[in-house]
Amino acid sequence: MTLAKMSFPLLEHITGDIIVTNATELSMIDLGSVVSVGGDIIIDQAIVSEFKMNHLLSAKSLTFTGLPNLEVIQFEDLVKSSSVLIENIASNISVQFPAIENIYGSLVIEKNLLQSLNFANVISIYGDLSIIDNLGLTEINFPYLERAGLIHVKGISDGQINFDSLNQIDEYLTIEYFSSSQSELGFGSLVSVGSIIFDNTENLEVLKFPQLQFVEDIKLSRNHDLTVLIFSLLDESKGILELVNNENLQNISFPILQNITGSLNINENFELKNLDFPVLERVFGELNLITNITRNILEIFPKLSLVEEIIHLCNEYGCCDSLDCILEKFICSDIDHCISCNTNNECVQCAQNYFVNSGSCLNCDTQSGNCNEETHGSLSQNESENFDTHSEEDNIIEIPDTINPESQSEHDPELSSSSDLSLELVDELIEFIDTFLTYDSIDVTYGTLVLIQSIILVDGDLSLKTSDLQLDGSSLIVSSMHSEGGTVSMDDQSQLNVTGCVEGNVTVNVDIEETEENRVNLINIGCASNDNFDFLINRLKENECMEDKVVKTSSGFDLISKNNCNEKSLILYVVIPIGIIVLLSGSLLSAYFLHKNNKHQEMTKLNVDMKVVVM
Repeated sequence: MTLAKMSFPLLEHITGDIIVTNATELSMIDLGSVVSVGGDIIIDQAIVSEFKMNHLLSAKSLTFTGLPNLEVIQFEDLVKSSSVLIENIASNISVQFPAIENIYGSLVIEKNLLQSLNFANVISIYGDLSIIDNLGLTEINFPYLERAGLIHVKGISDGQINFDSLNQIDEYLTIEYFSSSQSELGFGSLVSVGSIIFDNTENLEVLKFPQLQFVEDIKLSRNHDLTVLIFSLLDESKGILELVNNENLQNISFPILQNITGSLNINENFELKNLDFPVLERVFGELNLITNITRNILEIFPKLSLVEEIIHLCNEYGCCDSLDCILEKFICSDIDHCISCNTNNECVQCAQNYFVNSGSCLNCDTQSGNCNEETHGSLSQNESENFDTHSEEDNIIEIPDTINPESQSEHDPELSSSSDLSLELVDELIEFIDTFLTYDSIDVTYGTLVLIQSIILVDGDLSLKTSDLQLDGSSLIVSSMHSEGGTVSMDDQSQLNVTGCVEGNVTVNVDIEETEENRVNLINIGCASNDNFDFLINRLKENECMEDKVVKTSSGFDLISKNNCNEKSLILYVVIPIGIIVLLSGSLLSAYFLHKNNKHQEMTKLNVDMKVVVM
């Protein structure tokens, strides 16, 4: 007998756990009167479409994973929890925790199709705040959050971020693969953070940390539209300061920074016009500065007195390789092209390497310090080994770990996180690894498309013509699908979502690991007709007890794995303190506890030590 609905209308307190896992028929859970759960709430791999727990005030932890039909997770009155995990929900879900103030562990929202996210009143998150690869999410709003263990935001398209009250981050702040709808992002209250990492952002022009005083590492790279960077109150960096390949960055200001405990690396910021370190005295690691700015380097570092090692120190006209020149005020200027000075302040070596615009000096007059003969437009072999040149091809936006270098062909498509691109493969193999991308359409002809731990959203059609699609721990969401001899190979942790119809026949190979769990909604199809699929199941580790089959449903196909050696039914155990054990099983389940009162029975609310397991 299967369990379709679970309801406890009078239950208020649960001191144990609520665990619902692999419930392929359970569609509704009603615990609307429960106000406290002493243990964990775990809802995993179920077709639950309705979950009611509106009056819950506290719980140890909440976990919602692999729920394709659940549209709302709402805890209006919940004020505290040790942790919250919401993962792999592909139903355009709304997540609402409007009253919660303190999360004593982590808040993890990963790989969901999200409509909205509301944690508007949270003040403290003592563990991780991780919001990664959530399609549809455009706003991350934590206006009252003051402290977090770490913050990691990844894969937001055309979005906004608000951490106006954030004062302290114990570990790191990482924002990557972020397309901003706001030109300026400020962390106006942030005073202390372990590390700051911004990588591969778009449309973000101004980044400000006006109150920051304590930080270890600062790493900013491939922030394609960033023009202004401000750290107004930072006087010491206790780690690495690295600003690399921010191609439109024009202004960098660290007005009171005195010491850098690690390295300083400013490189490949080709539009840089203003660079200010007016009071920087000591760099206890490597100094690597390559820039096109025309200012004398001494003007950039007027107080610099100690550098552990100079790798490159270059302006538009040339480079220095010695701090002595800086101290003697004979920098590689636009007049001298000098990289070495004698005790009489005479240039004894002209710049011969690393010229960005002026070429290289072939003949140096050691008396005057002037370069008598230069070469322009090319570098010697020695120069090429020491300086990375920049060409127009470098302007192509690259996404790391997206394509396996061994699989690239001469005609790799241009990749971007924007949604105005189409991907066409003809007799090619392309891999996406740990990637979040959107496309208008994907057309594969005599080719192979491989997704590994990735989420790809296709606004239009997926076309497979005598081609292979391989999904490894990935989700592919497409509007429609057309197949002419197409094959889909997927593991039991992947999901294919077709919001419209499928044309043509598709062969699907399903690889199953050692797990004995059911995989609900292996393939979702929005169109009523879904007779286009032929399935082949391969259990990677042979198990004679397991019977695996793909079952057609109204919304697609489910992978069902049954253990014939240890067949189990759906069971609910309720343990009451006085020692009575009640075993309940049925397709429609409601629990009421009755007692005698004169000549009639009355229903009474009970507090029970309860553990619910549905599996």
